Amino acid sequence: MGKIIEGTITDAIGEEVGSLTIVGHVVDVGSSRLLLVIIGFNNDDLENITDVVWDVAGVNEALTFLASEVDSNDSRTEFWYLKDPTEKTADIEITISATLSPDAGIAATAISLVGVDQGASTFNTVATNNGNSGDPTLTVVTVPGERVYGSMCCEGNDDDEIAVDAPSVEINEAQGGGGGKQACTSVANRTEVSPSVVLDWTIDNPDSWACVGVSLRAAPKAVLNPLHGFLGPPYI
Repeated sequence: MGKIIEGTITDAIGEEVGSLTIVGHVVDVGSSRLLLVIIGFNNDDLENITDVVWDVAGVNEALTFLASEVDSNDSRTEFWYLKDPTEKTADIEITISATLSPDAGIAATAISLVGVDQGASTFNTVATNNGNSGDPTLTVVTVPGERVYGSMCCEGNDDDEIAVDAPSVEINEAQGGGGGKQACTSVANRTEVSPSVVLDWTIDNPDSWACVGVSLRAAPKAVLNPLHGFLGPPYI
């Protein structure tokens, strides 16, 4: 198994919108690429994401829905992905099923990765959880060498503070909206652990939250095939 390398991370926030644009994201050069888009929002009227598109004005590559979790009509988290996205700098367009209600926020994070398995086993595990408390938690089953990404979205206020508990690492935090309908999102990752990863967050003002997590498998290492003399999988 090879190693997954994390590249560019870009985010965007909005309030009372029917769509959101992540501007100027970079899909980094490399083999076995994956574009992961993580979205958290206050789904006051039970909204959901209908489309996510990479470079709609250019290559126009649609992402695939992976998973979601919701806590009533207060917080919703969704994961979308695209295998082998075109290498370039462009925008990511996110479409919502309806315009979010007044003050309701949305926050999205795009992550470019290289070295990710491009077959049917890209995602070893998908896990979800929800609740109403100050200590969101999520357990993701994994094996050594995989990389785990988890995201938590909570309904909050302008002064909310979110912390990711060690040994997990927070790679991005974004807050969109206002009043009591702010979408406060936090994305964390961990690597090289087994047989499971526990991601924990702390919210200073306990509230409704929804979590999604995935474990990504690395692409196989390239090796020298003695019969064919090229770098690639060890097929005989």
